[in-house]
Amino acid sequence: MEEAESRFQHLLQPIRDLTKNWEVDVAAQLEEYLEEVRGGPRIPCAGELGGDARQPC
Repeated sequence: MEEAESRFQHLLQPIRDLTKNWEVDVAAQLEEYLEEVRGGPRIPCAGELGGDARQPC
């Protein structure tokens, strides 16, 4: 099995490299972006915390 894997390594490596592009924590990246756009850390709305949802964000 190892012989076959090493034999096709040059074909498999580009595929493995492409899969690394999808290893992104999208939620963390979006949160970081929102912090930059808003000018500070994100403060949850009252409705998100289970409080009075009528309070503005």
